[in-house]
Amino acid sequence: MLKGWRNIVLEGDYQDMIKRLNSNEDDNSPVGLIINDARQLMRSFATCEVSYNPRAFNSHAHALVIFARQNSYGREVKCSLLLCSKFVDLL
Repeated sequence: MLKGWRNIVLEGDYQDMIKRLNSNEDDNSPVGLIINDARQLMRSFATCEVSYNPRAFNSHAHALVIFARQNSYGREVKCSLLLCSKFVDLL
């Protein structure tokens, strides 16, 4: 468990990725290893809900990603956990 969290909710605007994370079948796609690793991490929580959230409802997280891409200049960009936890696209 990360920071003592037991129950988490992940939201994302990439519907195919949400379906893959919620599936119980092995993912043999090019991103399958990442999906399978994410699923293993998800099992470490008491509950982990993964749901689709259209980008129109995810505008703050999307703006944060755009800002990070434009301002990182090759450096790691850190943000508050509150803002980063708003989107699932960390995979």
